[in-house]
Amino acid sequence: MSTSSFGRIEMDKMNNEISVAFTLTDFDCDPEEITARVGITPTKTWIMGDFINKKKTMKYEYNGWKVHSKLDKDADLESHIISVLAQLKPGWESLVKISQSYYTEISCAIYLYSDNQLPAIHFNKEIVQQIIELNAEIDIDLYNFIED
Repeated sequence: MSTSSFGRIEMDKMNNEISVAFTLTDFDCDPEEITARVGITPTKTWIMGDFINKKKTMKYEYNGWKVHSKLDKDADLESHIISVLAQLKPGWESLVKISQSYYTEISCAIYLYSDNQLPAIHFNKEIVQQIIELNAEIDIDLYNFIED
């Protein structure tokens, strides 16, 4: 890849990236208890007061349990969501019950580096129904790094 005079990678040479995760927060127990109840190993857990970043400048204000998509970042949004929901299936019944009492979210981050291939944002009926069962909100953050 070529670089600009500022030493940065030219953005038009980069592919857009997408990441998706299911997050459960605001519960009072240790995240390991959530893992034991649903029988799914999360990608990440944290306890209130843990540092959010390596710089140790911010701390979590709540306990959390998260499962990330296992797909490459260049996969489409819908495929990422399907990947996350598939990972949740083994503990679905328990997770649906737990989700009624705590905050749940499907978080989607879309990083735009090229306007040659803008990603579609689409959720089929089955995905919507499963997200409703999980009592989850959908958060989509778009980060535009496309240069004019």
